[in-house]
Amino acid sequence: MAGNGAPLSLTDEVYEALAGISSEEGFSKPTYQVQLGSEPGDGYTSVVYRVTIQDKVSGYSSSPGNRR
Repeated sequence: MAGNGAPLSLTDEVYEALAGISSEEGFSKPTYQVQLGSEPGDGYTSVVYRVTIQDKVSGYSSSPGNRR
């Protein structure tokens, strides 16, 4: 969710990259939970996102730090 409560939207290119990662990791029906990975004032010059991928079939979840 964005800071104002609206869902975050990503470009088609980002979703294509996520689909590739999901496929490489063995997800058959992935869903994506997208959160901001930084806050204003953190010193980043661009937007950082944190994405958790969950498989609808197996229920397995992968996020940075929880990779297979």
